[in-house]
Amino acid sequence: IYYVGTALTIRGDIRGALTHYNRVIKLNDLFKIPVNRLFLYTQRASLYKALGDIDSAINDYSKAMTYSKQDIPALYGIRSMLYLGKRDYQNALEDSDYLLQLQPESEIGYANRAAAKMFLGDVEGAIADCTQGLEAPQQLSPSGKDLLYNNRGTAYRIQGEYEEAMSNYNLAMSASLH
Repeated sequence: IYYVGTALTIRGDIRGALTHYNRVIKLNDLFKIPVNRLFLYTQRASLYKALGDIDSAINDYSKAMTYSKQDIPALYGIRSMLYLGKRDYQNALEDSDYLLQLQPESEIGYANRAAAKMFLGDVEGAIADCTQGLEAPQQLSPSGKDLLYNNRGTAYRIQGEYEEAMSNYNLAMSASLH
């Protein structure tokens, strides 16, 4: 039952895959078929996200979290990003905070928390988060560096510190040129 949804997704039939996962979840609710609900809800959430239905994606990621035996950091990172897209900065901040409790060196955690803080009016906190994320001892991915430099540049721009903003934007662009 999992492979049909995956095959449909690979073929680009997002709506067909969504219909399949809806059917499997409904059948499970009716007949208590043993399925991996964590997998089903995360797959369906990613399909909703691809279709631009952010509220349904957030709802399904939240449901998936209830079926996990342990906290999965990636789910908090994805859901915080979705909250940012909805401009629900308080929930984005809470998910990012929790992600950083689970993974103290998460570049996504720092970047998303910085964005949430920035839009909640804590520009200094956003700059501090970006700086801390960039100074993390682990190797940052190029896209992680880009995001952190870009967010820090935006925070400096909001403060009217245009030289610092341009410096960070240039660092973001140079990090992606590798």
